[in-house]
Amino acid sequence: MHSIINCALALKDYELAMDLLGQLLERDGAPRHSLLSALGRLHLQLGDVAGAEVCFNEAREITSGNEGVRELVDRGLIAIAQNNFGDAYLSFQQASALEPSNVMILNNMAVCLLYGGHLKDAISVLESAISVSPVQALQESLLLNLCTLYDMESSKGRLKKFALLKQIAKYQADA
Repeated sequence: MHSIINCALALKDYELAMDLLGQLLERDGAPRHSLLSALGRLHLQLGDVAGAEVCFNEAREITSGNEGVRELVDRGLIAIAQNNFGDAYLSFQQASALEPSNVMILNNMAVCLLYGGHLKDAISVLESAISVSPVQALQESLLLNLCTLYDMESSKGRLKKFALLKQIAKYQADA
């Protein structure tokens, strides 16, 4: 069912994905915390911030309020949806302290910095992610964001993108 949910999301069939997540939540022994978090993220994707908050709050109740990486990321995503990029950055920063090599968290930190008006800091976060763990960090979403930031920074973005392509060729296959 997880694979079907992923396919539904790839095909933008959010209704099917939400229905299947609901079915999984009803099963005995289901990892409710993870499923509620996933359902909350799906609500955010659909623009339903209130629905996402309900799911995230229910997930947090299951963990008795202990904030792990998932809860911090969920809190950061809600803050982004509410255009509160400072609080979102702080949540992602705390999550990054728990999982320093998590590229998704670093990518979200850079987005928060950009929307907070800190372009150079956003670039630094993504560049350091690549330099620290190039194999994990050289992925499409991070590279797209970094190239966009280079374009915003200056006309030198082309040279930086060329250097980035060299690094991709070194660590990643053509695919």
